[in-house]
Amino acid sequence: MKYSVAWLLGLLSLTLVVGCKPGIPSEYLSPGEMEDILYDYHIARAMNSNDYQNGDTLTTHVYKLAVLKKYGVSEADYDSSLVYYTRHSTLLRDIYERLAKRLSNDALALGASASEVNQYTALSNTGDTANVWTGDHSFILSQQSGFNVYSFTVVADTAFKPGDRLVLGFNTQFIYQDGMRDAVALMAVTFNNDSVTSRMTRMSSDNLYKLDISDTERLGIKKITGYFVLNRNQNNDSQTTLKLLHVDRLSLIRMHAAEPVEKDEQEAIGTPSNAQPAKLDSDSVAKPSPEASHPIGAQPLKEPVPLPPPAKRRLTR
Repeated sequence: MKYSVAWLLGLLSLTLVVGCKPGIPSEYLSPGEMEDILYDYHIARAMNSNDYQNGDTLTTHVYKLAVLKKYGVSEADYDSSLVYYTRHSTLLRDIYERLAKRLSNDALALGASASEVNQYTALSNTGDTANVWTGDHSFILSQQSGFNVYSFTVVADTAFKPGDRLVLGFNTQFIYQDGMRDAVALMAVTFNNDSVTSRMTRMSSDNLYKLDISDTERLGIKKITGYFVLNRNQNNDSQTTLKLLHVDRLSLIRMHAAEPVEKDEQEAIGTPSNAQPAKLDSDSVAKPSPEASHPIGAQPLKEPVPLPPPAKRRLTR
């Protein structure tokens, strides 16, 4: 069978491209190994957070070393691998998406309800209670300039109604070698009269957070904007010190409020418009009827018979 020179050259080029496809360098841990280590590491951190209100740094480091010993990985190899995955954020995001699913499945297996693990993210974008989030469902922030901010905008459509309530929910996981954890999340709602209401929260630990804004004046919502910021430390940290924030389970829940009842409707629901207020009979209080003043079946007493005057006694000496 004869093949043209051009066809053979094309086949050779394709073979070279496939054969030279870049992968994970051998000196770094594979994505599967990183996922298993990070899974046990976050379990250990959760245990530490339960024992100590804000988590104990020394104990957390001891847990980390114990996890690395379990997998036979040195701390230097682990740290260098994390730096590599930080520079390849897509790979790290995929790892954490799988990791979040594993942690959620474990929570369900241990008895947590589906509403506790994933209360709103399964909702559609229609209905009285709907998930109207249109951004990424998870992302990672680092302290590198330009990579420490994530912003979003959601434009209201005809499904929004005056009086709606909005709840922004999300989960955070800090991936820090050392240093203070400090991040900010903000949500702002612009109403149809261009007034703005905002809510902000600071994050310093792994947790579930919510920001809540209601259209109490029933102005109608025009758009929702906001951002997440991982604050950069002012001290002279090494550029290789790992400081990441993973945000996932993002949802923006829109809930319709009940329609207000008009005054005329309240009157219609209450007293009929042609009904007259009841009047008290003035005599019914002063002179109750005999039937009303005696038990059923009892006969009213007759007028008492006057007693004769007492007889006069004659005094004797």
